[in-house]
Formats: sequence, structure tokens, C-alpha cells
Amino acid sequence: MNLISVSVVDAADEAEVREQLRSILVQTARDPDLRAVSRDTPMNSKGFYFRTNVVRADVETSKGEPLDGLFEITISAIQRRASGRELEIDVASTLANPGMF
Repeated sequence: MNLISVSVVDAADEAEVREQLRSILVQTARDPDLRAVSRDTPMNSKGFYFRTNVVRADVETSKGEPLDGLFEITISAIQRRASGRELEIDVASTLANPGMF
């Protein structure tokens, strides 16, 4: 019975982490002032925090012409364990053009 309870709690934590990843990714991609940056959110009560990395994307068309103004956004969900060790739980990424929104 305890194993089932732990599994339910883990599944709820996993769903919460995925939703926060998605939310941060969408919010970052829609930022009209998007620029290259690396930042971390504050750690929550469960030891999770999110790292946002935005870099200029080096993308070309099928004709070899560069596509300017694109950024690659990567959001990592990281959990700091009681031992102090950090574990990357999940990652989400996308390309964004700040002029689209």
C-alpha cells in the first residue's frame, strides 16, 4: 500500500514539473524582448528549480540561407537532493522568433 502512495505522489510531482516546464517555455518563447540569457528560478519547497537557457539559433533554409532572429530555448527541471547532488529531471526546448508574437 505504501508503494502505491509513493507512486501516486511521484506521478503528481512529475505532472507538476511537466506543466511548469511547459509554462516557462511558452512564457519565454512569447517574450517580445527575447535575447540570449541563462537564468534559474528560485527553488521550490520540493527542491525543484528550473534553468532557462536562451541562445541564438544557427538555422539555415534548404537553400543554405541563414534564418536570422531565431533563438533556441531550453528549459531544464532540476531537483536538488538532500545529499546536495543535483539531478536533471526533464528538459523541454523549442525555437522561437520574438517578432512572431
